[in-house]
Amino acid sequence: MKFGRFEQVAIVVALLVLVGIGWISKGGRQVQVSTYSTYDSGRNGYRALYAVLRAEHVSVSRFQAHLGLLPRNVRTLVISTWRPEKRARLPYDPLDHASLVRLKEFVAGGGRLVLLSSHFGGAGAGIIGVPGTVRIAARSRNAVPIERGPLLQGVSRARVVIRSLFGFAIPKAAPLLATAHGSIAIAYPLGKGQVIAICAPKLFGNAWIARADNARFAVDLFAGHGAVAFDERVHGYVADESFWSVLPRPVHVAIFIVLAIVVLGLIGANIRSMPPISLNAPDERSNVAYVDAMAGVLRRAHAARYAVRLFAADALVRARRRFGLAAECDAEQIVPRIDRSALRLDLADLSRRAMLDRLSDEDVLRAADAYVRLRKELR
Repeated sequence: MKFGRFEQVAIVVALLVLVGIGWISKGGRQVQVSTYSTYDSGRNGYRALYAVLRAEHVSVSRFQAHLGLLPRNVRTLVISTWRPEKRARLPYDPLDHASLVRLKEFVAGGGRLVLLSSHFGGAGAGIIGVPGTVRIAARSRNAVPIERGPLLQGVSRARVVIRSLFGFAIPKAAPLLATAHGSIAIAYPLGKGQVIAICAPKLFGNAWIARADNARFAVDLFAGHGAVAFDERVHGYVADESFWSVLPRPVHVAIFIVLAIVVLGLIGANIRSMPPISLNAPDERSNVAYVDAMAGVLRRAHAARYAVRLFAADALVRARRRFGLAAECDAEQIVPRIDRSALRLDLADLSRRAMLDRLSDEDVLRAADAYVRLRKELR
C-alpha cells in the first residue's frame, strides 16, 4: 500500500505527538512533594490538624485570596510557609513586600499571626519582627514547655524533627517550646496583637500531629482566640486563578492533542495529496427527451385522440379571437374567412383529424405539426 505525501506527513506528526505524550507522562510521574497545607494529606500536610480543630469546634477556615480581602471576623491568621516552596513548584511567591506590610497592619490592629517555617531570617522577617533562626547539626526530636500558660495547658512534651532553633536571648520574645539549645516556638507582641513563630512546621504535620502532646498544643494554640484562617494562597490554592491554570496536566495534554488533530484535519481538507477524482457529469436531458417521455405517457394512456382534439379546440379559439368571430362559429365557418391558404389547409386538416375515431402515429404527428404552425401564426 502506497501513501501519498500528506499521509506520510500525517504519520510522522502522529508519531511525534505520541512521543511527546510519553515524554510528558514520564515527567508527570515525579514524586509529589508534601506541603504544609490543610489540603495536603501527605506526611507534611495539615489536613489532620484541620480535622482536629474542626472536631474541637474551633471556628477554622481556609483563606485563598489576597491578604487585603481577609474577612474582618478572622482574628488568627496561620501562614505555614515563610519562604517559597521551590521543591513543590508553587506558582506564587508566598510573601512579597506588600503582603508583609499587610500582615504587620493586621497584627498591629489586634490580630494574632502564627508563622510556621523551617527557617526564619532576612529582610522580610524584619518587617514582622521575626528573629532569625540558626540551623543545628544534630537533629533532636523532643521539646518541652518553658513555662506554663494558656498556650501550653496540658502540654508536657512535643515531639518533632528539629532542624533549626531560635536563641534564648531574644528581647520581648517569650519561649514556648524549647530544647536544651534553643526554642522552637516563641511568642512576642506587635502593636495590639501577637506573633507566634514556630521553626518546626512538621510539628502539626499529618505524620506528627498524633505524637506526644502535639495535638494538645495545637488546640491550645488555636482555640479560644476567635476565628482562625489558614492562608492557602501561599501553597498555590488561589481562588482567583485563571481557568487554564487550575486544569491538571493531563487535561492540558488532552487539549494539545485535540488541537493537533484539528490542525491535521485542516491540512487534510485544504492540501491535496493526489489528483482530484473526476466525478461523472450529471445526466442533463434535452427537450427531445422530454417530448419522448411525454409521448410515451400519452401512448400508454391511449390519449392520442384526446390530445389531437385539444390541439383542434385551442386552434379554433385562437382563430376566433384573431378574426373577431363569435364563439358559436365552427371550423367550417372559420376556414373560408382565413385569407392565407396554408393556414386554411392546416386548420381544416387539424379539424378533420380531430373527428376521426382511430388515429395512427402519423395522424398524431401531422396534427401536432399543423397545431404548431397555427399557434405560431394565430397568436
